Amino acid sequence: MQRTVTLENGQELNLECNAASPIIFKRLWGENIMTGFQTIKSKDTDDLLEFMEKVVYTFNKTAELGAKDALNFENKYDDYINFLSRFEIFELVTDNVLDVILEMWGANTKTESEPKNL
Repeated sequence: MQRTVTLENGQELNLECNAASPIIFKRLWGENIMTGFQTIKSKDTDDLLEFMEKVVYTFNKTAELGAKDALNFENKYDDYINFLSRFEIFELVTDNVLDVILEMWGANTKTESEPKNL
């Protein structure tokens, strides 16, 4: 699923979430994306901000490079910092961006098949 998010300052940010997203996230950050989505429910703003920055960066790299190239993309800290410097830090955690990320993730994890043995 691909989406374009318009930030408060008018900038557009392309995001893509697909079946490879958890693998890409793990390769880029060495963390499980499912564990990170649990931090959204927590009250710790610092953890939420850091996780959302990583998710937005991962989804943006997937949109820019495509899933196959994003799987082989070597995360460089400078590239991550340059990405974040293009935005006001809290713009990436606004309701608008958070809602889109959760919608994309929910659609990505939704089961489409019917059980065969009922």
